[in-house]
Amino acid sequence: MKRQTGFYGWKLLAAMWVITGVSSGFTYYGGNIMNSHMAVEMNLDRKSLGMAFGTFALCMGLTVPLVGFCVNRWGPRRMLCIGTLLAGLGALAMALLVEDMTGVLLAYGLVMGIGASMSGMLPAQTLVTHWFRQRVALAMTIMLTGTATGGLIAAPLFENVIVAFGGDWRTGWVAMSIACAVSCVVATIFVRDRPADLGQFQDGIVETCAPASAATALQGPTGVYKTREDWPFQDVLRHPAWWLMVLGTVCFLTTFGMMVGHGVVHFKDLGHDAATAALFLALLPLTGLTGKLVVAILGDRVELRFLWGGAMAMMAAGTVVAVTATSTAALFGAAFLVGAGSAAAYPCMITLVANYFGKAAYASLMGVMLLVGALAVAAGPLLAGIVFDRFGTYLLAFYSAAAVCLLGGLMVLFARPPEQRQASPANCPAT
Repeated sequence: MKRQTGFYGWKLLAAMWVITGVSSGFTYYGGNIMNSHMAVEMNLDRKSLGMAFGTFALCMGLTVPLVGFCVNRWGPRRMLCIGTLLAGLGALAMALLVEDMTGVLLAYGLVMGIGASMSGMLPAQTLVTHWFRQRVALAMTIMLTGTATGGLIAAPLFENVIVAFGGDWRTGWVAMSIACAVSCVVATIFVRDRPADLGQFQDGIVETCAPASAATALQGPTGVYKTREDWPFQDVLRHPAWWLMVLGTVCFLTTFGMMVGHGVVHFKDLGHDAATAALFLALLPLTGLTGKLVVAILGDRVELRFLWGGAMAMMAAGTVVAVTATSTAALFGAAFLVGAGSAAAYPCMITLVANYFGKAAYASLMGVMLLVGALAVAAGPLLAGIVFDRFGTYLLAFYSAAAVCLLGGLMVLFARPPEQRQASPANCPAT
């Protein structure tokens, strides 16, 4: 085995860091800043506010299987270019055309939701599995810090843009459309689908084809389970570990979607001013860097199901703290627990699928996973809004979400590595 010089994978990660920062960070976090101002001007109730974000998340999720098919058929690069362009057009429509809730659901929910899906985590994650294996947890986590940084920048950036233009929330959407255009240019110039496109190999390592033992075929250098076997899609769907991972995904994304969709207005209800309440959204990706750092350091050394379960327990605790977070310190504490927990849970989820089942069916598997997760993300804000409109408080919604999240974290611990189905015939690099 020898290491290639000039491995392009790390440069690709830098490009993906920028793209995911906009497609996932800006649209996911920044959109809620504009919508909170828009809701006041349009006299929208909490159910409608939750429906706007829920529709965006739902459209992201419902199109994921189609995006997975397109990624397999035409490659991640094309999807990134088309998706960033579509998201930018949706943002421009929000700025120039939208006058009522129907327009919001079409421009923000439908167009931007589809664009964010096409340019979001599925093509980005697929690229990482193409380029990395030995350091896939590290590479996934580095890429995800782009989302965290984008979210960290988005909340104060768009809030300040709106304030600078006299409270006009439409100017925030103009800024969003410009960011999406920049992302499209980056994807066009710098993204390459596979190492073979540049005459390179996974991890930049050229390996000699040689018989591999079952142990080396199923473990990385540190003993963490990383199969070399590419499972067929149908076989994965019959494995219990897969469904435990799906359950964990549903539980933590429901809770996270609820906190993102209603966190700002909830903290305003508790007496925090608008700037402090908006800071909660900025703190989620900031504190999330801690969770991502833990996974980056430990993800290739410790089995990810244990890290994932611990992360979901943190999220459950943060949701409970948020219920009565009347002080700034409590708000910060809730943001840290929810932000760090969710930020650690996500890379565990997307990496564990690759570790257990390989890369051949990865895009299709993640398409199913993210579809189910998106349904949960969409349901979370909507249900919380219904509960608030019925009882005048988020208490029941938040406590229920915390219990579900904790239960899902316990279930993930039982997602044991699958048994090898057949001996691995050779130890050859995937390109």
